[in-house]
Amino acid sequence: VSGDVRSFGHYCVVRDTIPPAIKPSFASGADLSAQSKVTFKLTDNFSGVNDFWAELDGAWSVLEFHPVSQVATLSLKALENSPAATHTLTFVAVDSAGNKTTMEYTFVK
Repeated sequence: VSGDVRSFGHYCVVRDTIPPAIKPSFASGADLSAQSKVTFKLTDNFSGVNDFWAELDGAWSVLEFHPVSQVATLSLKALENSPAATHTLTFVAVDSAGNKTTMEYTFVK
């Protein structure tokens, strides 16, 4: 790192190397038969979450996001009329520095 400084003072160079954290509202393997939605709390220690997405059984899924609380909500209503089965949900979050977290969960619905 190099640069030119035209005034005295304290300077700091920082680097974000820690990926975002994803905290789901359920445990992997849970029976979500009675649930109509699941939520994910997103946190990042420095640069902030820049992008996120979810795939349910390999298909991209629409998420509702609340920026103040940093909570993403996934509706499970599309699964209500299908027979009970084990589903796979992949959730990905990327911070502004490009650090990426990918989590995979299974559940029954």
